Amino acid sequence: MPGGDDAILADAEADVFGFTHMDAGAALLKTWKLPESLIAVAGTHHEPMNAGDYRLEASLVNIAGLLSQGEMSGEPLDEILDQVRPEVWQATGLDSDKVASVMEEVPARVAEVLDVVLAPNVPAEQRR
Repeated sequence: MPGGDDAILADAEADVFGFTHMDAGAALLKTWKLPESLIAVAGTHHEPMNAGDYRLEASLVNIAGLLSQGEMSGEPLDEILDQVRPEVWQATGLDSDKVASVMEEVPARVAEVLDVVLAPNVPAEQRR
């Protein structure tokens, strides 16, 4: 189902709490006087077409959220990408093939970042 469990989660939050994590995030960012672009994305990342001028940004966060949720649950990448709604792909100019090719490089890039971050704590003789 395109969009994954996002609608179910938001509905459950609204039923139980009377608001969603998107509402809470947007309100918090507004209280902190952060830019409208961040507030709009926080408030609409599960429904990025409602983000007005920030549809691109909200759509990118929507894709990133689906990827992270899918990765954490061990879902196959093709099934994760099937959850992205067509209008989200259109808003970003991306497609599942482009994202899949980038995702193939993620482990190597993460390793590079960790090398940089952790290098000061590792003696030189223990580095690659």
